[in-house]
This record gives sequence, C-alpha cells and structure tokens, in this order.
Amino acid sequence: MQRHDCESIGMTSKEEAEAGGRREAEIANLRSWERLILIMNENNYGFAEGNNIAIRYALKALNPEYILLLNNDTVVDKIFLDELVNIAESDKMIGFVGPKIYYYDYHGRTDVINFAGGRLVMWRGKSIHVGLKEVDLGQHSDVSNVDYVEGSCLLARREVLKSEGLLDPAYFLYWEETDWCSRVRKAGFKLIYAPKAKIWHKIAASSKIRKPTTEYYITRNRTWFVLRNGSWLQKIGYVLFLGFLIPYKVCAALLYYKDAQRCRKILNGFKDGFRYQGQ
Repeated sequence: MQRHDCESIGMTSKEEAEAGGRREAEIANLRSWERLILIMNENNYGFAEGNNIAIRYALKALNPEYILLLNNDTVVDKIFLDELVNIAESDKMIGFVGPKIYYYDYHGRTDVINFAGGRLVMWRGKSIHVGLKEVDLGQHSDVSNVDYVEGSCLLARREVLKSEGLLDPAYFLYWEETDWCSRVRKAGFKLIYAPKAKIWHKIAASSKIRKPTTEYYITRNRTWFVLRNGSWLQKIGYVLFLGFLIPYKVCAALLYYKDAQRCRKILNGFKDGFRYQGQ
C-alpha cells in the first residue's frame, strides 16, 4: 500500500477507534492486502492495552468471527491462518488457537522450534515453551490441548472475548497473555496448539541480558499470575519457592551482573507482586 493510501484511508486515532471507527466502508471493497487500518496511539500502552485497543475497535467496527494477534516481527506460512481457523471451527469450545513457532534465524537455521504449545509449573511461577530450541523432526506434530498460547500469534474466538474479556492492562507486558489464557481455560474453553500452522519469529536465538526494567515486570507479573490463578497449595508452594528464588536473583544481580539497579528492580518486582493481582 502506498503512503498516501494509508494517510487518506487507513489511519485513525485511538479516540476514533474506541468510538467504533470511521472509514471501514471506504476500504470494504479493496483487495485484502489493502484493507489496512492504523490506530495511532499517543502513548505506550504496553502489549496488553495496546492489543486491547485494536481488539475493541475490531469487535465494534468489523464484527469478525475471530481476532488474530500477530507480532510485527513475524513471517508466516501462507496457509497458517487457514490452519488456525480450521482447528477453531472444529469445536465451539475452543477459545484460543496458536501455531508452531520457529526461530526466524537460529544460527542460520529456520527449522528450530521456539514454541510448540505452552505448559505451566504454577508453584514455581514458570511458563515452559514445549519444544524450545529443538530441531523440528516431527516430534511435535499432534494437535494438543495446552496451558497457554504464546501471544506473538494467537487466534481468539469472538464469543470468548465478549464473555471473558480482554488482556489485563495492569500487566503492561509479560505474563499478560498467560493470565488471559488461564481465565479462558477456567471458563471451560480449550486452548489448542495447531502444528500445521507455522510462523517464524524474529527473536534472539540466544538469550539476551535482560534490562533491569524487564526484570521488574517479569518478577512482578509472575507473582501476580500465581497469586491470581493458582490453587492455595500452589500459592503456598510459590511463596516457599521464593525463599530460594529471591536470594538467587539478588546474588546474580550483584555478583554476576554487578548491577545494583537490577537488584533494586527485582526486589521492587517481588514487593509489588504481592500488592496487586490484576483485574
């Protein structure tokens, strides 16, 4: 799409989007790749509310059967969306569907898995990417129920969004889609991994050093998540686990990273994690 097309048809403000949009009829007859609407947010609302703004707009203005969350640093297989929708259509109790996600470039390889479904270890506040860093030899080729779907690509059924709500904006970033998935599961809907739907995510092949602010959100939000979604036994297990985790994190920040700011962010993350637990 040319620049002037976006400016004359596809741009809208956050306020206009929240009011239900304005120019949908003008682009309805354009080719699919030309039907682009850009919502111009004046602030950084984080992953959670940033997606919520677009989801609310789509539900009001376009009335779709499904909403697809897709990161802008992904490359997709040409049939990935067909595969996601086909799985969703197979069972009305399927709430969210996610694809097989590969690293876009894992030391020159494109067949290394980043995500083949998600599992949770609640007492540790740990999320696990099934298949992480495995070469794809067909070992994760079965459709399966999972604990969560990764937020970089998630297909959501409209009825589920209307009944169970959207992402909790308090999380801002990290753990927000995991919390969302847990709420949907508790409501009785299924979360499904669709292996024939494939995308490639341009994330680092090797883990990067986390910034102190990143450490804060991850630390705070994992605590929110467990206290909000775990059973009493899981919550007790998590609190006991913190007796190991907090000293470990503090020692790593001070002795390995030699970063006092990182240490403060981690401690503040744990402190704030016990103050508020989302919606």
